[in-house]
Amino acid sequence: MVIGAGPAGMECAITAAKRGHDVTVYERGERIGGNLLGYASRDLARPEDLLSVIRHYEVMAAKRGVKLVLRTEANPKFMRSVLHQYDVCVVAAGARVDLQAYAHIEGRERIVDALEVAAGREAAGKRVVVIGGNKVGLVVAESLGKAGSEVVLLESGKRIAEDVMPTFKWRHTAWVEELGIRVLTATRLLKVTPLGVLVADAKGAQTTLPADTVIAAAPRRSNQELFAEFEWMVDELHGCGDALMPRGLDAAIHEGYRLGVRL
Repeated sequence: MVIGAGPAGMECAITAAKRGHDVTVYERGERIGGNLLGYASRDLARPEDLLSVIRHYEVMAAKRGVKLVLRTEANPKFMRSVLHQYDVCVVAAGARVDLQAYAHIEGRERIVDALEVAAGREAAGKRVVVIGGNKVGLVVAESLGKAGSEVVLLESGKRIAEDVMPTFKWRHTAWVEELGIRVLTATRLLKVTPLGVLVADAKGAQTTLPADTVIAAAPRRSNQELFAEFEWMVDELHGCGDALMPRGLDAAIHEGYRLGVRL
């Protein structure tokens, strides 16, 4: 069984099926693709290329006889009900935006998840503050800027695009400038109010930024809880992709493949 139908999980499942294994993939969403689905639809450079990856996995899963079980949450209770069916479990549950990192922030209940915005499950207003200058934050900020929103990008570090491939950083720099996205580095969030956010720069100087919507794209945290919960429920337990450490698409696909050939 593979838990999570993102690129890592699907690559692992299809590779294992090619080697003769009977594979079932469990996915809580209504379609395979994981976080790549929303990310691809927001990407300004190559949305069709990224979406073609998902279509490829849909075709290959059908061709190789991989069983897909959608709209199913793989939790300990569910695991106990299927224990007798599987010899191996692969956790490929991806990563999430860690909203608990803002538990100390006044007004934290007004912060929305960037991945939910990317997937279209949360709407953004006209004035937007995006927290996190990583590639998720950049793609969401750029897509909203192109749609006409006034966007400010906050980054606690000294520079943005730290998790972007070096040869692609220049594209984000160009889009940020072209779309008029205001970037504030070395800046931390202090408070969220109905009118906007209060932030502080590296010297402690505070500024209020008007905002209808505050979106968190960082920090990202792996969905690793299932490793501890399933440790004694199955003979072989493995993980791959962002469930081990948040990274990029290439790493997820390569890791899924390498695991698939070892099972």
